[in-house]
Amino acid sequence: MQLIKFSANKPTFRTVRFNETGISLVVGRKKSGEQSRRQDTYNGVGKSLLLYLVNFCLCSKPKEELKEKLPGWIFTLDFRIGENLHTISRSTDDQSKVTLDGTEVDLDKCRQWLERQCFAIAENIAYLTFRSLIGNFLRTGKAAYQSYERLNFSEKAYQKALRMAFLLGLDIDLTHKKFALKESLDHAVEMNNNFSKDPLVREYFLGEKDINIDLRELEDELAKLERAHKDFCVAENYRDVEKEANEIKRELQVLRNREYSADSAISHISESLDQKAEVDESQLLEVYERVRVALPEAIKASLREVAKFHRELVDARKKRLTEELRRFKKQRNEIEQQQKSLNADLNNKVKFLNAHGAFSEYVSLSEQLAAKKAEVDKLRHFQKMTKAYKDQARELKLKLKEEDVRAARYLEENESEIAKVTNLFRDFTKRIYPDKGSGLIISNNEGENQTRFDVEAKILDDASDGINEVKIFCFDLTVLLARRNHSVDFLFHDSRLFADIDPRQKSELFRIAGEYSKQRGIQYIATLNEDLMEAMREWLSPEEFEALIESNVVLELTDESAEAKLLGIEVDLDYE
Repeated sequence: MQLIKFSANKPTFRTVRFNETGISLVVGRKKSGEQSRRQDTYNGVGKSLLLYLVNFCLCSKPKEELKEKLPGWIFTLDFRIGENLHTISRSTDDQSKVTLDGTEVDLDKCRQWLERQCFAIAENIAYLTFRSLIGNFLRTGKAAYQSYERLNFSEKAYQKALRMAFLLGLDIDLTHKKFALKESLDHAVEMNNNFSKDPLVREYFLGEKDINIDLRELEDELAKLERAHKDFCVAENYRDVEKEANEIKRELQVLRNREYSADSAISHISESLDQKAEVDESQLLEVYERVRVALPEAIKASLREVAKFHRELVDARKKRLTEELRRFKKQRNEIEQQQKSLNADLNNKVKFLNAHGAFSEYVSLSEQLAAKKAEVDKLRHFQKMTKAYKDQARELKLKLKEEDVRAARYLEENESEIAKVTNLFRDFTKRIYPDKGSGLIISNNEGENQTRFDVEAKILDDASDGINEVKIFCFDLTVLLARRNHSVDFLFHDSRLFADIDPRQKSELFRIAGEYSKQRGIQYIATLNEDLMEAMREWLSPEEFEALIESNVVLELTDESAEAKLLGIEVDLDYE
């Protein structure tokens, strides 16, 4: 795939025609002469916007900013794949579709077509798409220039590792197999960890309790409840019988109170009957005779009358008490009979209640049984699943180790083929930094993670300004020239890549780009600020500067006026 031309449907747009091979430069310049002002700048003229819009035509995500700020614009990219010329046009108004070679197609269909044309992706490999791969050849946005291995902030570790392995020609099956195994292992661990959220099993999960001991206790309780539930006999009139039994108990209490009163009365009457209160007149006379007191006959007669009266009173009292005693004994006997009858009735009702139960009690027992069964089932399930997850985790870890061995064997058996790629990177870096150790190191990652191959681009002192950017250039050029699994023939870099690179190293970088792009028939496209371009004059001969830089400027953009910028109009776009 080579870029030919980038244009728009608006006459103000500054059309870009790229060189078929070699270097193509889009240069940002300040106004020159007396009219130049301090606020004049290279920024905002459209250099980075050009990369963004080319990426837009290559089916990037829709951007509302373009629809709002540039309504009615249609951008067109002409390109070649092999010997065939193609055109993609995309409107800012309806960004869900593009026009491919004159035919309107959905965005996804165009992506799939570009994927088939540019990349040799096997079926059913997730995360490998045209959009995920093209960023190594067309870096857009600040994130893409922070690290050779990063294209955007949202890319996950596995996606990055898979992309790099694919473009470097490493075994994707090994990469995907480790990812799938680690994903399965993470799933098993996650499912097992989910048990810790359940209050019932949390203590067992944390190892604070022994599930085997407590489960046996719960199973015993469950067995008792099951027996009680099975033997439970429901009586529809249970509550009525229970009410009657309680009424009998109240009646018996009343009878016991009456019985106590009767017993008390009988006791008092019996004591009264046992007492003798009679006075005999002969005894009185005998007392007087003993004291030699003579009593007249009249008095003696009176005494006899008194004694008689007293005997009559005693007899009457005894008769009355005897009658009362008989009445209380009869009442006591009746109470005993009533108690006997009530006790017999109460015993029958108690036996009935003991043998039966109320429906509400049956429901309560059923609920207890269900709750206990659920508790036992949950612990049994936890015990079973924990064992299954542990067994699965052990098996997956064993397979991960087996894959480590496979990967190590693969790297050994393909060492010479891999070296062809890594040597390219080293050749480039040694030309730019002859005195610094450098290399592209591909190693087997045996950690318990989703990464199969570690790819490390290394230049000693790579924390210094500009060295990180050199790594990005060398890595991208390595991917381009190695031609592993792709047919892309261009590399497009933004001017931000060159800002911190020393002019001497920058000059060598363009020597490499010019040399290899001509030799291999590829395109190296870059946006460049005038000051960065001029800084290389000191390190390039006039002939080199002319051949590599000046003769390859395909478009100049300035801040002289809106017409001198890429869009040819003044517009504030947040395209980052």
